[in-house]
Amino acid sequence: MPFQLDYSLSCASTTPAAAPVISPLPPSVCNGSSATLSVVGGGLNAAQDWKWYTGSAGGTLVGTGPSITVTPAATTTYYVRGEGGCASGPGAVTTRTLTVTPCTCLTPDAATICAGTVQPLTVTPTGATTQTFTSAAAITVPAAGTGTAAGAPATPYPSTINVAALPTAGVTVQSVTLSGFTHTWASDVDIVLVSPAGQRVILLSDVGGTGSVAGLNFVLSDAAIANLSATALSSGTYKPTNLVGTIGNEPDNFPAPGPGAVTQPTPLLSSFTGDPNGNWSLYATDDGGGDVGSLSGFSITFRIAPVATWTPITGLFTNPAGTTPYVAGTALSTVYASPAATTTYTANITAGPCAGNNNVTVTVQANPTLVVTPNPGGCAPVTLTASGASSYTWSPATGLNTTNGATVISTPSADITYSVLGVAANGCQATTTVPVKGISTAATMTFALSPVTIFSQDWTVAIPLPAGWNQQNLSDPGGTTNWFQGNSAVFPAQSGAATSYIAANFQNTTTAGPGTISDWLFTPNVTLTNGDVFTFWTRTTDGTFPDRLQVRMSTNGNSANVGATNASVGDFTNLLLDINPGLTGSGYPVAWQQFTVTISGLASPTSGRLAFRYFVTNGGGGANSDFIGVDNVVYARPPSAICANTTNNIIVTITGGAAPYTLVYTNGTTNTTFAGYTSGTPIQVSPAVTTTYSIVSVTGANGCPGTGNTGTATVTITPPPSITAQPQSTAACAGGNASFTVTAGPVGSTYQWQESTNGGVSYANITNGGVYGGATSATLTLTGVTVGMNTYRYRVVVTGACPPTTVTSSAAILTVNTPPVIGTQPANVTACDGANATFSVVATGNGPTYQWQVSTDGGITYANVANATGSSLTFVAGLAQNGYRYRVIVTVAPCAAVTSSAAILTVTPLPVVTITSADLLITPGQTTTISASSTPAAASYSWSLNGSTVAGATASSIAVNIDGVGTYQATVLSTNGCSNKSNTLVIGSEASDRLWIYPNPTTGRFQVRLYYNSTYAEKRVVTVYNQLGQVITSKQFNLNSGSAPYLSMFFDVTNVPAGTYTVKVADHFTGKVVAGQLIVQ
Repeated sequence: MPFQLDYSLSCASTTPAAAPVISPLPPSVCNGSSATLSVVGGGLNAAQDWKWYTGSAGGTLVGTGPSITVTPAATTTYYVRGEGGCASGPGAVTTRTLTVTPCTCLTPDAATICAGTVQPLTVTPTGATTQTFTSAAAITVPAAGTGTAAGAPATPYPSTINVAALPTAGVTVQSVTLSGFTHTWASDVDIVLVSPAGQRVILLSDVGGTGSVAGLNFVLSDAAIANLSATALSSGTYKPTNLVGTIGNEPDNFPAPGPGAVTQPTPLLSSFTGDPNGNWSLYATDDGGGDVGSLSGFSITFRIAPVATWTPITGLFTNPAGTTPYVAGTALSTVYASPAATTTYTANITAGPCAGNNNVTVTVQANPTLVVTPNPGGCAPVTLTASGASSYTWSPATGLNTTNGATVISTPSADITYSVLGVAANGCQATTTVPVKGISTAATMTFALSPVTIFSQDWTVAIPLPAGWNQQNLSDPGGTTNWFQGNSAVFPAQSGAATSYIAANFQNTTTAGPGTISDWLFTPNVTLTNGDVFTFWTRTTDGTFPDRLQVRMSTNGNSANVGATNASVGDFTNLLLDINPGLTGSGYPVAWQQFTVTISGLASPTSGRLAFRYFVTNGGGGANSDFIGVDNVVYARPPSAICANTTNNIIVTITGGAAPYTLVYTNGTTNTTFAGYTSGTPIQVSPAVTTTYSIVSVTGANGCPGTGNTGTATVTITPPPSITAQPQSTAACAGGNASFTVTAGPVGSTYQWQESTNGGVSYANITNGGVYGGATSATLTLTGVTVGMNTYRYRVVVTGACPPTTVTSSAAILTVNTPPVIGTQPANVTACDGANATFSVVATGNGPTYQWQVSTDGGITYANVANATGSSLTFVAGLAQNGYRYRVIVTVAPCAAVTSSAAILTVTPLPVVTITSADLLITPGQTTTISASSTPAAASYSWSLNGSTVAGATASSIAVNIDGVGTYQATVLSTNGCSNKSNTLVIGSEASDRLWIYPNPTTGRFQVRLYYNSTYAEKRVVTVYNQLGQVITSKQFNLNSGSAPYLSMFFDVTNVPAGTYTVKVADHFTGKVVAGQLIVQ
């Protein structure tokens, strides 16, 4: 019958393969070159074999077994894992990428360089080979470890390999293999490899921990990924490993004939350089003791790069700088070419696929020829233009508006040389330089007041303390020192003799432990004023033990009271400066440094002192306090004024340019040249008047004028004191107040008022108190003056800072008045309408003034009468003012005014007067009467003709004849005492051709009248004839427009006989003739 056979394979283990370790690969291979990949670590366990893939693990199978040789056409990643057998599945995967590059035999295979540059020429490492040298002699590691860094040496010690016949150059150590490593306590073993030249690399030290290992193989390579483990070891490829400080002592010590102590935290095989030929020595030690081990041998694999001999040797060098010429026949992998002209070089490669002659042509291109104009550049600012290239780069950038381009603008502040790099279109470049002289870019003038030194101390002799200085040490516990003379062995003084400073140190308190230093140094007493400046220099040693210094102020006169403890400050409560309050190592200067304190916050100048306080907690034997010095202490006060023709300083601060400078400055009128000027140097000036100084020019030592000159220094001259408004005399009421004021300058002047009680014969200074205040101010006030001070004189002495320092005002007189008293009150007044009314008052007092007032409402209210300021008030009364009340206010300034009683004005109306006449025109011989009437009745009459009083006319009527023609007016004095005038009435002459001769008959005297009313002058002749026609008498009368119409032409013929006579009147110009008869009895 048929039968069936069953069988099965029994496996002891199904563990998958461990991750394989692949041997190192070269950085790259040439296209067409082969490379070998090998598994050098990791176990198959239950797997059957190693499988190699590309693309992915399990992808394209390219080989089986521990090693494969490949020739990839492109960069390829290879995957390897253990598979098959009894393994439960594929093992862990390891990858390795082989980089493929297109290769030539020489790099570069052609080159183009610029003249003067260096081009490296290198044999391509395509033909690199390896060669391994092995020592199979076993190495025994003893159990007699020392337990120290100086471990017990192995046997043999050293184990050596002789390397021979390798090229002397181009050879590097690729890897070192340690075979059959066995030890019962792995971390006890230290191994170092030493080259023939004495170079040493630790291969392993302190690795593997406390475990026991046997038969492990280590390939040590810089290209490996991991270090040897600190705890558990396995065969594989690793970096040389020194687990510094993990196990054992450092440094590793390899006793003679070993290299001794070796400290190498990161060992690298690439540290081996130079000729590899000779004995290589491996030194192994055991530094733990009690355990044994061994190595079955070791080997060294060298990588041999191809080399060549080079021809021609012209322009060839062996260093990158191109300074060491190449020696013919020398085999080198790299040379450096810098030919003057295009050259083809031949490299005879000694081995590899490129063995034989290989050519490379180095083409040399011309460099550009650079030209910079102008060159030299002269004084900045200057425009520099480069030519001869395509692009330009300038350096340094200092003072340039740009660093690129053919044209730049240079404005350096100091002399400088610029370099310009020009690149031509072919890429070649050249460099040239151009110097430019720098200019000062800023010069500022300022005014510096010259302070007045109140006190200073340079500590030439510090102990005993100079006059006015005091000290007190309140340190707790107390020490052995106080303030003392400077010690030049610690550090020298800031200036002067090396010991000319005052010092304090940690010994101010106990040195047996920590203490608190509070050591005081008091300045002399001084009048402290706002704006005063206190300066000093101080320093310590190196800051290892921090120091601290305070500056404090007391405003209590000459007091040196600071209390009694190390924490008290007494009267010195004002902290002005605190140097290093945090007690840091860098908070106190370790070189002399000046400190400045400005006094401020005082209500007025105050007597007081300053004090230094060396104040350090945890000092003495503690962590703080060392040694401080104080030097060149100055207390100064800015001048209150600058007087004419005194010396002061102006300062010019100059930035950039070449020192020393030639400085030209002006006072606005005259230029002054200061040659060899250094920035910040004081320049003395002594102006007579306020003067503003300014910079005209600054020229550097290189001859270049500076720019940016700014600022002015105004020296303001304080004039002597002067008075622009004198104190004025004033009056005060007894018991009242008065003041005198002066206007004076300049600002800051002081005042002292004086008083004379004897009419100005002598004066005495006034002090505040009693009636006086402001005795030292611009205004003197007097409170509650007395009558006894009347006519006292007051003047003020004004004191300034500049001579002549005083000026005295004129004297002002004080008048002390008493209030006025009215002796006679104003009386009621009755006045006629239109007549003057006068009110008067009589008052006593010194120069009283008056103001009359009027009430129009029966005395309810009053208003001032304009311009009514006399003791009498006179005005023309009108009927509208009837019943008005008048009073006067009498004032004696500045006393209170007194008001009179009121007086009433009664205004009487004027009489109404009328005059009339029945006949207003008359002729010679005719009479008319003018009559007057009055309401009220008249008490008396008076008459006027043509404005002149008619004598004797006192009746209510007046008769008028031809000689009385004219304008009449009557004046009436009424029964109420008022007078008024009538209307005016004109009595005229009636025109007539009649000739009037009268009296006729006459005894001899008669007058002739004939009407005349012409605007023309006339000569009128009147002749008297007897009956015989004889002229008895004749007269000529000159007539004009002012002549009376009926001019009286008077004749006297009393001597003629009685009879009848003819009177003839003849007008000369008109020819008019009129005649009449005259009878003489």
